[in-house]
Amino acid sequence: MLSADYRAAVTAEAGGDVDAAAERYALAGDHAGAVRMHLARAARATGRAAELAALRDAVRWAGD
Repeated sequence: MLSADYRAAVTAEAGGDVDAAAERYALAGDHAGAVRMHLARAARATGRAAELAALRDAVRWAGD
């Protein structure tokens, strides 16, 4: 059975809301999903500062 947070993450991802998807994946305990969404944020960033912030978030959730 999938958690409500995981279902919300998948829905947000399908809708293109990578910020919400990253948050919901993290809440669901799916760190790989959160990393994937933060990398998507980095790829879509319009500025260097936003790209670096997204990459830092991805590294934080990646762990070891």
